[in-house]
Amino acid sequence: MNLQTILYYNLIVEINERSKFIINELIKRNTYVTASEIADLLQVSIKTVTRQLVNVEKILNENDLILERKTSKGMQIIGTEEQKQKM
Repeated sequence: MNLQTILYYNLIVEINERSKFIINELIKRNTYVTASEIADLLQVSIKTVTRQLVNVEKILNENDLILERKTSKGMQIIGTEEQKQKM
């Protein structure tokens, strides 16, 4: 395996871990959370979080959950407690 392949796989793992972290944080808080708050926790830019939300939404949709976004409020996960616990 060459260095480029290793770096690619590390990036994929990092992206997946970020998505899991965002989902867990949103479930744990059970209220609106801003992209800025998530960015601070992950120590990444808001733009990185925003790009990551595409993957987060895909995962949530596959599990019958919705990522609700409201301007000036933030985002939260919409679904039953049972659905959230499956995550």
